[in-house]
Amino acid sequence: MERDRMPRGRRNLPDRGNRLRASKRKEKVLLVSGLLALGLLAIWLSLPSLLATRWTSQLRALGFPQAELAIDDFGLTQATGAFSLGQEDGADRFIARYTPAGLWSGRFAGLEVQGLRLSRPLTVSMTDLPGLTAPVQITQARLTLALPVGIGSVPLLMDAAISPTEDGWHAEGQGTLTVGSTGVPARITADWRGDGLSAAGFSFTPIPGGPRLGGHGSIRRLANGGWTGELDVTGKALPQGLPDMMLRWKAGQGHALLEWPGIARLDALLDPDETGGQRLAATLRVDDVPGFAARLSRPDPGLTGGPATLTLSARNVSTDLPPRDWPDIAVSIEARSLGIGQGPRDNALSLSGTARRIDGEWWLSPAADQPPGSLTIPTLGLSAKGLALTGRLAWPLDLEVRSPHLRLPWLAPATLAATLRGDPAEDLRLEWNIVTGNGGASLTGAVELNGAGGRAVAKLAPIRLGEGDAADLFPGAPLPHTLTGTIAARLTAAWNSEKADGTADILLEEAGLRLPGLHLAGINGVLRFDRLSPLSMPQQTMAIGLFDPGIALTAGGLGLSLPADGVLRLAPEPFRWAGQNVTLPHSTFRLGNDHLDLRLDIPATPVADVLAALGIVDAQAEGTVIGSVPIRIDAAGAHAGAGGLQAVGPGRLSVPAGPLPSWLDPVRNDSLALVSRALSDYRFRSLGIIFAADGPHLTLDGANPSLYGGYAMPMNLILMPPPKTLPAGGGPSGMVAADMAAFKARKD
Repeated sequence: MERDRMPRGRRNLPDRGNRLRASKRKEKVLLVSGLLALGLLAIWLSLPSLLATRWTSQLRALGFPQAELAIDDFGLTQATGAFSLGQEDGADRFIARYTPAGLWSGRFAGLEVQGLRLSRPLTVSMTDLPGLTAPVQITQARLTLALPVGIGSVPLLMDAAISPTEDGWHAEGQGTLTVGSTGVPARITADWRGDGLSAAGFSFTPIPGGPRLGGHGSIRRLANGGWTGELDVTGKALPQGLPDMMLRWKAGQGHALLEWPGIARLDALLDPDETGGQRLAATLRVDDVPGFAARLSRPDPGLTGGPATLTLSARNVSTDLPPRDWPDIAVSIEARSLGIGQGPRDNALSLSGTARRIDGEWWLSPAADQPPGSLTIPTLGLSAKGLALTGRLAWPLDLEVRSPHLRLPWLAPATLAATLRGDPAEDLRLEWNIVTGNGGASLTGAVELNGAGGRAVAKLAPIRLGEGDAADLFPGAPLPHTLTGTIAARLTAAWNSEKADGTADILLEEAGLRLPGLHLAGINGVLRFDRLSPLSMPQQTMAIGLFDPGIALTAGGLGLSLPADGVLRLAPEPFRWAGQNVTLPHSTFRLGNDHLDLRLDIPATPVADVLAALGIVDAQAEGTVIGSVPIRIDAAGAHAGAGGLQAVGPGRLSVPAGPLPSWLDPVRNDSLALVSRALSDYRFRSLGIIFAADGPHLTLDGANPSLYGGYAMPMNLILMPPPKTLPAGGGPSGMVAADMAAFKARKD
């Protein structure tokens, strides 16, 4: 009753509140729906980019790290676009078909690829193929098919259909091998099961007027993981540098015959031997080495001539494909009449060994039942006998090379130990160590070869030579057998297709030599050649402790340089003699000349000092001498020419009375007693000193006032050669010492 008495407006308040709440709920629903629609729209718009990123990752996982995929058109049931696999590889267009649910789970209903391009050759051993869940149609594919036994590859234009099976997929393709202008029709099949290829086959059907290439082949995986199959392919007069071929394999027996007419021929046979086992006999003969390298798309090895023959033989060969257990394989290489570059074709190589399979790799070792190897390069004067290779047969190479009997020009018989590493087509490095049989000389070095050229380093370890050692260690070398002291050397060279050059450094430490009429000792320094072709030397200095071409000069030096004109510039530094600086004028010497002319300029010097330098130490003298001594040095030694020292005025010479002077030659001088009396107080008007091959000559014109009433007594006395002594000191200093220290510190 009370509700009936309430005002009408107050009775409607709850209904209005309900309507308000309902309106707000409706607004929220509309807002959420709008946001959801916007989210779905954003997801839809971003799906092409997300899918392109996902599919790009899948392509990269297949072995194409540079893959990029782009989607041009995207819909509920299909997407179209193109992809690149790096360089020229990729596809002009793809069409991926799917259902919305399949798109969410990443499953295709079908895939079509148009204009597929793959430069990587297809082989039956490829293992990086994807598992498929939907059919794939490939049209206008441009592929490359690898030919058997590594003889090359040919382009293949084809269409293919790939269908999923219960546990893999099956593919069939038809197309044309691009051989010649017409090509050869080809059909290819493949089956993929589980984790790899399970079967494959092909057939080539030549057409009239086309290339003469035909045959078929098939291969099937066995339950034990091995393979079985058959092959029958023949080809004749094929274009594109392909060889004539006959390839057959069936029931564990095979025959391969490949021939590049006039270039090379390979004949390999696997058949039963007389014991019932399988034997392998293969021979590769190469008559044109550069031509064969070109046929295999390998760089020119820089060899000409031939033939070169590689022979392989083995018994008890397994018929499994591939063989589970490999027997030892005898390997031999014979090459004769080979030329290096444009050089004469008179080089020869003979090698033999045993190839053995160890832990999945082939290793080569010398064969005890085969003749030792040899290498001869007459142009270099090189002969290596007992040559043996040991190491892993794989790319890159890693081999040890040894020869117990190595002969090189100007080197005593030696042994060779070397390592050969790298790929001859890219970077090949040979490091070697040569030691003479008596251990007196050790040479080390390396040669690096690449497609553009190469470089070489050779080092001669320091050797201490006694008299006669040079002839024993370096027979035939243009070195005096009297060379003594410590020598070491380093040579570098580099070359490419356009030029070749190098440098050389020769260390001389306390070196010396003797020739008739010439004695050099205490030679220190580094001879530096900054170019080898043409020979060139920068300005440099050698320290010389003793230079004695008949007059014993000490503590001097020789500056020298050799420009590219072949003329040696000599800039002698002053030497010491009789307490004075003796100078030699600058001179030149053209390489190839048979002699060198020098001149010793001796300043005004007291006679007493000159006589002391000649070993006359018991004389008193007054007066001064001056003069020049011409010297000619040739292969026979040193020879003094006309000239010598002359007194600039009168003087006096006094030798104490007593025993006959030891500095007078007792054999070639007469009346020594009278001479001794005359020299006790000799007053000379002229005095001369001549440096002859038989020793210094002292010429006097004067008299002894107390002998024979001062009657004139001219004399020509032959002196004993004075003793040769090096000045005491700490060796070379300054720049020469720094050069020697730098040479010894180098590690390259």
